[in-house]
Amino acid sequence: MPIDTSLFKGPRNVPVYGTGSGGDGGDFSFNGQLIDHAPRPPGIANRKDVYVVYLVGDSISPAYEDGTPIYVDPHRRPQPRDYVVVELRGEREGEPGPAFVKRLVARGAGKLKLEQHNPAGPLDPIDESDVVRVHRVIPWLELIGI
Repeated sequence: MPIDTSLFKGPRNVPVYGTGSGGDGGDFSFNGQLIDHAPRPPGIANRKDVYVVYLVGDSISPAYEDGTPIYVDPHRRPQPRDYVVVELRGEREGEPGPAFVKRLVARGAGKLKLEQHNPAGPLDPIDESDVVRVHRVIPWLELIGI
């Protein structure tokens, strides 16, 4: 019996935000442009403000690959070992800063500690005062309601 894949897709109402190419210090920067809407999987049927961005680069491969759409929850506080979208302050007020996806190691004492897979290892701690936001990437199993 064929699987009805429509059961895994909800309405296409999750905003997909465009990303601009980044430079040193980030994989991309949020440009704030709504470029599409993605399906709303059953596990996030009632979550507010969830959004999608397309991953740029392979620093966290094989967890997520370049070009993969990732669903992000801006409200659930990330815990160590969660993948996160981190946005830093821009060079000028009101300008988007660099953003990237990494794995959270620890957060406290005014520092954000992250790691990546390629090349493997921890990154230099980031001062929380330089961080605009840290949003949790929603894991696949959670998206489908497991």
